[in-house]
Amino acid sequence: MKRAMCSEKVSQRLTWSCSAVFAYLFVSLFFRMYPTTFVSVEEDFAYDIIRNDCACQHENVIYDFCYRLPTNTSIKGRRFDCKYIAHLQNLGLLSNQSTVDFQNHYMPAPRFVTAISENHFEEGLTLIANIRKIWKTEWIFVYDLG
Repeated sequence: MKRAMCSEKVSQRLTWSCSAVFAYLFVSLFFRMYPTTFVSVEEDFAYDIIRNDCACQHENVIYDFCYRLPTNTSIKGRRFDCKYIAHLQNLGLLSNQSTVDFQNHYMPAPRFVTAISENHFEEGLTLIANIRKIWKTEWIFVYDLG
C-alpha cells in the first residue's frame, strides 16, 4: 500500500514535470516559428497597425499577440495572454531575431513521445499500434510512469 502511494506521487510529479516541459517547448516554438509584430508606442498609428484585441504593450513597445496565417493575414487566431509578456522577454522570445527560417535552418524530424502509467498500459499499446500503422519506421519514445 505504501509503495503504491509512493509510486502514485512519483507518477504525479513526473506528469506535472512533463506537462511543464511540454508547455515551455510549445510556447517557445510558437514564438520562434511565428514572429511577433511590434511597433513603438510613440507612433500614433500603432493601434491602427495592430488591432486592440491583439495588442500587448511592454516597455513602450506594442506587440501583436495574435497568430495570423502567412497566406491570409486577415485570418487570425486567439490572442496569447499578455500577462506572460515579461517571461517571454526574459526567455528572448519577443524579438524577430530569434525566429526560425526554415530555408536556412536545419529542422530535425519530429519524434513521437508519450508516457504510460501501469493502469493505462492497454491504451498505451493501442496508441503505439495506431502510430505504427501509419508511421512504420518513426521513433517512439515511451516513458514509464509506473
